[in-house]
Amino acid sequence: MSEEHYEQITYAVADRVATVTLNRPEARNGYTRQMADEIASALRAADGDHAVRVVVPTGAGKDFCVGADLAAGDGKGQGFTQKVDDETAAQVATARRTPPVR
Repeated sequence: MSEEHYEQITYAVADRVATVTLNRPEARNGYTRQMADEIASALRAADGDHAVRVVVPTGAGKDFCVGADLAAGDGKGQGFTQKVDDETAAQVATARRTPPVR
């Protein structure tokens, strides 16, 4: 997933700071599987950019994130949290392997 094609987050780098913004203010930035994938992709992009010294997470609108969007997917939240928890934890853990300070 290229950084130009994010739908549920934005990713920007300025002055050695990468900003990852959860960008679903209409849903109070409810966390979805797609958002999890996009965050992992943005973290990999930041990890590959030697100019980036820090990654700052933020949320669009009034809320940072209200948690899992249980209406996403099958509309019942069935299996959503387990899938996101297991798969996203692995993605995020491996996305940022370099030392936090360069």
